[in-house]
Order: sequence, then C-alpha cells, then structure tokens
Amino acid sequence: MELVKVLEEKANVRAIAKANKQITFDTDGAQIEKDVLYFRKSLAGKTGIQQLMKPQDVEKDGVRNIDSARLTGGVAFLVTGILISTANCAAKLASEDEISAQEFNVGSENPTLASFFNNELSIKVANKEKMKAILRHMTPEQAGDDKTVDMAHEVSPFIIAPNQTILPELNIFNAPCPVDKDIVIEVAFVGYKITENHA
Repeated sequence: MELVKVLEEKANVRAIAKANKQITFDTDGAQIEKDVLYFRKSLAGKTGIQQLMKPQDVEKDGVRNIDSARLTGGVAFLVTGILISTANCAAKLASEDEISAQEFNVGSENPTLASFFNNELSIKVANKEKMKAILRHMTPEQAGDDKTVDMAHEVSPFIIAPNQTILPELNIFNAPCPVDKDIVIEVAFVGYKITENHA
C-alpha cells in the first residue's frame, strides 16, 4: 500500500509541474523525490526588513543548500510545507562558518524567543509573493513527530521553477536579542524536487 501511495503522490506532483508554464523540460519523464531546501541566517541586532538569502549567497554546507538564491536549469521544486527553526547563541557569531555548529530547535517553544515569533516572513519567487505570515502562525503541525519534516506547516503548494530567484524576507519588528548575542533562523521548504531526466 505504501508503494501505491508514493506512486500517487508522484503522479500528482508531475501533474502540477506539467501545468506550470515556467517549467520547460519534459516533466513526464522527470525524477521526483521528497526533498528539503533550507537556508540559515544570523540576525544579531537586526531590525526592519532583512533579506534571508541574496543572489550573491553561494551554496554552503550547514548554511544553505540553494546556490545564488535560485535552482539550476533542469531542476524545479514543489513546496508543500515550511518549517521554521531557530538557534539561540550565547555570543554574536563571527561568520557564517559558525552557523552549522549551532543547536536548532523547531518552532516557538523556547520562551526566551517568544517575541521573535511575532515577526513576519515573506517568500517571493520570481518577484511574486507566494506567502506572507507571522512566524508564530507557522508552528509545527505535529509536534513530537519522529520525522522533523513531517512537522512542517502546510502551505498552499507553489512551484519554484528553474532559474527563478527566491527572495525570502523577514520583517523584524523588535530586535530578537541584545547586540552582544545572536539568533539564527532556519527556513526549510519541504516538498518534492523535480529533476529533468537526461537518460
């Protein structure tokens, strides 16, 4: 029965991808697999609108698995959920290289970060806003699930087509922590990677 469910899921993803005019490769033969796109950003002392990922940001282990704020040609992604995690740091991080060593917690359970979850996240793809919500509204769907990705907040599915710029922004109303400390946000897109089959 599990195989039937997987095949049905892939057929539905394929149909959504085929209907998207921005995907120019043949989706009938495309490889489809569950996957996660993520990016992390240090926000020490920051307020106002902050870009969480920029076109000049290269793919970096433990920091982001998206290169230059876009997917490559022949790769698309169907986003079905978003998962917010944070790391509360005792001191300000010196560089991005320190991000991967932090301990991340899913959702808004940390009482010291309660006000941080009042900030507003906006996701734009190809200059079109796909979602905008207060972080608190994106708390885990199934807290305590043994697979973290299953805790992702479900969103109206949207496609990130090849070579489209992804612009995530966080509107910070209050500084999340003192200037001598740090907070790192992780935004994960949960969904399906759609890859052109070159075979």
